[in-house]
Amino acid sequence: MTGGTVVGLVAVGRNFAAGMSGGVAYVLDEHKSFAANCNREMVDLRALDSEPAEQVRHLQTSDTQIVRELLTQHVHYTGSVKAKQILENWQQSAACFVKVMPYEYERALQELAVRAG
Repeated sequence: MTGGTVVGLVAVGRNFAAGMSGGVAYVLDEHKSFAANCNREMVDLRALDSEPAEQVRHLQTSDTQIVRELLTQHVHYTGSVKAKQILENWQQSAACFVKVMPYEYERALQELAVRAG
């Protein structure tokens, strides 16, 4: 992945994020097994932020807002039962998401935020 945003709702295989240089992935980790399958050479794993991250504060959007909006769109366009259940139990579900952020992508966002003032 070199850009964009993805929300993953299913278990991932081993070596997830290998070569991930840009973008952000939000992965549902219901069984707390994601870290063992993630290649962490280029990425950091975090919990969802309820506030906009400092490096992207100019976007005025938090991780939780992004994930909820993408899930809402997914339900609208596909009728996904799983996404609907996640939204209905958002307080518990939000804690199960892992944010996958490439180190270099975060650095680039920080530089853009500094330039934007």
